[in-house]
Amino acid sequence: MEFSVKIPHYAKTGNYQAILRIGEDEEIGRTEFDIEEFIPDRMKVTLETDMPDYRRGETMNIDVTGMTLFGPPAAGRRVEASIEIESYPFSPTKFKSFTFQDEKKEFALVKEDLGSHVLDENGHYRFHYQVPDKLEAPSSLRAIISATVLEPGGRGVSAYKNVFIHPYEVYVGLRMAKEGYAEPHKDTAIEFVVLDPDQQVVANRRLKVTFYHIYWHSILKKTTSYGKYRYVSEQVEEFIREKEVTSSSGIGKFYVKPEDYGKYRVVIEDELSGASSSLTFYASGWGYAPWALDNPDRIEMDVDKNEYMPGDRAKVQVKSPFSGKLLLTIEREKIFSHQVVELKENTATISIPIKESYAPNVYLSAHLIRSTESLDR
Repeated sequence: MEFSVKIPHYAKTGNYQAILRIGEDEEIGRTEFDIEEFIPDRMKVTLETDMPDYRRGETMNIDVTGMTLFGPPAAGRRVEASIEIESYPFSPTKFKSFTFQDEKKEFALVKEDLGSHVLDENGHYRFHYQVPDKLEAPSSLRAIISATVLEPGGRGVSAYKNVFIHPYEVYVGLRMAKEGYAEPHKDTAIEFVVLDPDQQVVANRRLKVTFYHIYWHSILKKTTSYGKYRYVSEQVEEFIREKEVTSSSGIGKFYVKPEDYGKYRVVIEDELSGASSSLTFYASGWGYAPWALDNPDRIEMDVDKNEYMPGDRAKVQVKSPFSGKLLLTIEREKIFSHQVVELKENTATISIPIKESYAPNVYLSAHLIRSTESLDR
């Protein structure tokens, strides 16, 4: 939701609060804003770096220039600069369908103050920043550089620039060879490619592939002294197997075989640089899989594609906390169709024909009724 509020001309300058409420008492959000007299900038500030991206250990030269409008350079004025480094996915133009990041790796935001200095007679100052030698990140990084030149009265004019930092000498990309769910006991093809920071394919890199099965341990835990219980689920990654592959001058391929229903994770790592990438997929069908029970009153559903054409068949994976009878409806402004499906276990894959009347979109709704005969004793 978005709306605007007209500020009256007689409003006083200062800090204001906007509060959104439902009814008279229930507050659902607030924000702050300032009302100030408009004063146009009397100075132009530019910020440039000597390169568009950097590798580990390289020095970043940051040039800040201040020029007074309709006047001379802003010589002798105070200039301050800072840099923030954040995780940012490597996304090469020709390989958009690949993922080049490892979801298990984390990178904490880095904030560095580059200090306060004075512009020279030409209104210029050069800052230097040394990119750390040791960086571990899910993928590439982005540096956000800001510089502020202060006017005599203390008012600042700022400039910003983003540059990329490459913590690895290569990046490894992964994607499923075809859309849809994997099938238990059948080979699943996964494609990979190795690129340098300039988005060029790199051959003859030794890569380690690790395959995991993801499942959950769930227990019913007492949470209060009043006898309240809830399910607590802990994710477990079970190692299945490991293999080595070598990159080629194009897109390579390897196979993994899920042995059961459920969720799986594939990790591929460049042994020399430590760069890695991972993806998860589901092996779907009818059977039992130990899903998380943090929300035992909720059914989760996934589809095998983001878009469909009339005449296609959508595969819907149902992840339920227990077995029972499932009422599945296809809806928008009305119910287009419904069906009752018997879930003998807690996992199912249901095929749904896509009709022209479903355009431009529909949504699925599911309700599960558990048999009293299946209750755990």
